[in-house]
Amino acid sequence: MKSAIRIRRKLKSLRRLHAITCSMESVSRIRMQAVKRSLERFAGYASSLERMADFFPRHLYLQASSGVEGYIIFSTDRGLVGSFNLPMVEYLSSLEPGSVIYAVGRKLKPAIVSLNLSPRRYIDGLESGDFIEKLTTISDTAFSDFISGTISRLRVVGHARNADRVEERVVLPFPRREGMVEEEAIFEPTPEEIYRDFQRQLLFAVVTKAFLEFKLCEHRARLFMMHQAADKSSEMIEKTFLEYNKARQEAITSEIQDVYGGKRALEGE
Repeated sequence: MKSAIRIRRKLKSLRRLHAITCSMESVSRIRMQAVKRSLERFAGYASSLERMADFFPRHLYLQASSGVEGYIIFSTDRGLVGSFNLPMVEYLSSLEPGSVIYAVGRKLKPAIVSLNLSPRRYIDGLESGDFIEKLTTISDTAFSDFISGTISRLRVVGHARNADRVEERVVLPFPRREGMVEEEAIFEPTPEEIYRDFQRQLLFAVVTKAFLEFKLCEHRARLFMMHQAADKSSEMIEKTFLEYNKARQEAITSEIQDVYGGKRALEGE
């Protein structure tokens, strides 16, 4: 009987775990859908800015002479995503010495410490409501480094959609489509000031879009992990329930045998 009680307690714990994983799966799905809607809305704004860049008669700061690469690397703030962050950590460890790193996410910190790196800027806590201000800090710092010549190229590094690998994109200098006709125009204030401010806004839009794409991949990975955990706990509940029924049946059979043996002993007297 003690075995049946122990199994029943285990079964109760498994059912509680199953309820938690199912709840977390639902939360991940809701968050993923919310990020997807935000990305759909913001992607239109970012694409409009990228198209506007083609019509500027002057493209300044096309190439700095430093030859130093800059990298904005995303990672998650929370776990329960399996090996999702591993490609970003491996990418971080493969960078050339002297690269300028702008790190985003709490899960990159152990790798930064173990590799003895000193990021130009490091931020986490992007689950909170002030993530726009934090992303602005990252993009403004990277842009200032670019126009000052500290870095000659800036890449945004995140997780590729539907693939367990890193995806990188060069965001500075901004690419320009071939065949655009430059026309004379009057600028107030100067073209340099206008284009510099525009580039700053465009970089922020590109970084924010990349961040939302990364968050979409993160929630998709967490949804997958929680779905697997819910399925696994469901299987364990089924096996444990059968084990519990077997132990209970054995306990009942043992009690019946004890009663029957006692009855025969009394009849023998």
